Amino acid sequence: MKRKKSKEAFTIIELLLGVVLVSAVMMIIGLGFIFFKKQIDIYAERQHIYSQIAYTLEDMKLRLISATWVDNDSVFNPPAFSGEPQVNTEMFFRGQKDIYNVTPDDLTDDIWYKYAVDQSTGDLVLYTYNSGKALQKQEVLVEGKYKPKLEFSYKKGYEPNFCVVTLTVPSGRANFIDIQNDIKKMEGLRIWFVDVVR
Repeated sequence: MKRKKSKEAFTIIELLLGVVLVSAVMMIIGLGFIFFKKQIDIYAERQHIYSQIAYTLEDMKLRLISATWVDNDSVFNPPAFSGEPQVNTEMFFRGQKDIYNVTPDDLTDDIWYKYAVDQSTGDLVLYTYNSGKALQKQEVLVEGKYKPKLEFSYKKGYEPNFCVVTLTVPSGRANFIDIQNDIKKMEGLRIWFVDVVR
């Protein structure tokens, strides 16, 4: 009676082929993980930018609505013709210290505010100014690493106490997943107690 021989060992070619296949599968899984991680990072960054922009515009709406004086450097002087809008890159105004308790007839509880992009850090900042002191950084609204751009504009023919704020944040990594580069939000702001057009 003859015994059947069983094949218990792999040949070198079978081992090499197995190593190549396992390596290829692992490389595909690794590349897929890297691709999806980059997508998640980009979407998370954009969500963070959107939340900072939304917070900034809400802060501006609450503070500017109770402004009792707008500094001459922030005042709009539109040209006689209705061409391009008049644009400022910062807003310097006096408003309520407590933005939830508006008392336009009582100026003792007012404080000076300024919205501007800090030239040294690139942060979009809310500054305060009071009693002859220099500007003090109150709060960073949009981080400088996102390179925010701020514009306040008024176009002839609009209501005199109404301006539009445009906040633009470029997102250079958006090309990786083929979405819009710039995140841009516009908001109309009404100032009730002072005329910003002179």
